[in-house]
Amino acid sequence: MSDNLDITYSASEEERCREIRELYLGHAETRLEKLEAIERSVKRKAAGPAITLGIIATLAAGAGTSLCLVAMNYMAGVPLGLAGFAGAFLSWPLYKTLLKRGRKAKADEVRRLTGDLEER
Repeated sequence: MSDNLDITYSASEEERCREIRELYLGHAETRLEKLEAIERSVKRKAAGPAITLGIIATLAAGAGTSLCLVAMNYMAGVPLGLAGFAGAFLSWPLYKTLLKRGRKAKADEVRRLTGDLEER
């Protein structure tokens, strides 16, 4: 009789074992998941102000257009519409600027997480 114990699992059993292990021990976040979380965070922080500016500017452009077409008030409608269109056009450069600033702020953390990749 042999004293060796061989245990084999199928792929579904292995996955189920991993799920049960995570229930008891929690999910260990991988470096890739940490990097993806950092990127999502930076993008979300940049998108918030840019989307807010875009929405407010679009509303202002719509209000200016309405003033011109419905109320025939060109003195107030044209400047409001132009300011709204300018704000809408500036929302994309604002997003790119905030994204670049956020990535620069998180560069050290990303460098630390990917340090072994640079050594290769």
